Amino acid sequence: MQVLRAYGGTNGSGSDRLDAPQRLVVDVFGYALVLDRNNDRIVLLNPNLFYARDVVGRAAIKQPRRMYFDADTGHLFVGFLDGRVAVFRVINVTSPKPPPTPTGRSSFNRQQSV
Repeated sequence: MQVLRAYGGTNGSGSDRLDAPQRLVVDVFGYALVLDRNNDRIVLLNPNLFYARDVVGRAAIKQPRRMYFDADTGHLFVGFLDGRVAVFRVINVTSPKPPPTPTGRSSFNRQQSV
């Protein structure tokens, strides 16, 4: 097996570092969401595994442990150490308006609380 691409390195909190990444979700376009447990954030990586931005940060989540993305609804479910679950709506900003029915595709470019 050969590593084609990699992101991160030693533990840290900058845009080029993760600290205890735990979960990974990849959309149909190759964008990846990474749950960065110890930095209390979810990071968006582009298909080439370059940092794009924090999708959800410390202001919205503390001690995240699990996540699941439902592509049919655009909902991102995040589970926390204390037993709570938060639901975020992931919006595809590449189109001028949301589609009238779920398409099963999202580019993880933006989120809003539901």
